[in-house]
Amino acid sequence: MSYSLSEAATACGVYKSTILRSIKNGRLTGTKDEFGQWRIEPAELHRVYPPAQSNGADGNGTRHGATVALIEAQHRAELAEHRLADLKAVLEDMRHDRDHWRVHAGAWPSVMHARGSHGGDASLGSRLSTTQRRRRRKMNGRHREAALCFRNPASGC
Repeated sequence: MSYSLSEAATACGVYKSTILRSIKNGRLTGTKDEFGQWRIEPAELHRVYPPAQSNGADGNGTRHGATVALIEAQHRAELAEHRLADLKAVLEDMRHDRDHWRVHAGAWPSVMHARGSHGGDASLGSRLSTTQRRRRRKMNGRHREAALCFRNPASGC
């Protein structure tokens, strides 16, 4: 049983024009029947073109290249879905951490107030307050001197 031009193209997963071009160039041997249609023997066809991969397409002319591209696209889509799931998990962890630290940060003023009123670490608070008072006194003195010089330029500051 020989193939018609379209059957041969489907069997190899190529276009009819590719089979016809091969016949005209002499790469493939084909004959015309009484109706003027090309007939190609399967052995001759598969000598030049390997059979198409069987993918359950029922001979509807699905091209091998399109099938490979579809499989690759499905694989990339799977990888993207896995990546998206990983990123969603990371985002959920970050939100959990943020909420955790937000609760602790909100409780911090009440903790500091409780330490100060119950005599927690008062020496640190005293040292900081003393240092701040000294700095303020020093800066206030400088500002007073600068203000006096500004008001009375004849003082010779």
